[in-house]
Amino acid sequence: MSDVHPCPACGKYIDTTFTLEQCPRCNVSLVGVKFNSTAFSGTDITNLTKEEKAKLGSVETWLGLSILSFLFFGCFGIIAIFFAVNAYRAKKSDDPYGAITDMKRARAWSIAAFILGGLAIFGMLAGP
Repeated sequence: MSDVHPCPACGKYIDTTFTLEQCPRCNVSLVGVKFNSTAFSGTDITNLTKEEKAKLGSVETWLGLSILSFLFFGCFGIIAIFFAVNAYRAKKSDDPYGAITDMKRARAWSIAAFILGGLAIFGMLAGP
């Protein structure tokens, strides 16, 4: 089981199971930083602060856009729906790290589906 803590500088949740020298998002040095041992760990949701719960409440799951991307360009849309449903489940179980990670993946796959679907439609309309 991994320990997930927010970065003291940017607030992004990072896995602190192993020693990190810097935050992967903001590149702030984490050398010597002591993370609270009672912070969010695995599925333990009793220690979430108000700020963490507020951040979790603002997570969009991108489920609607994922469904539209499935209709527009099926194969990538299915992947987007998968990650959007996972983000929804993580949000409902108060897992901010999982919700934010899956939300970003759902957004990326949805956008990729729209771009590739648009290129495919443009290619069909342009003809040989």
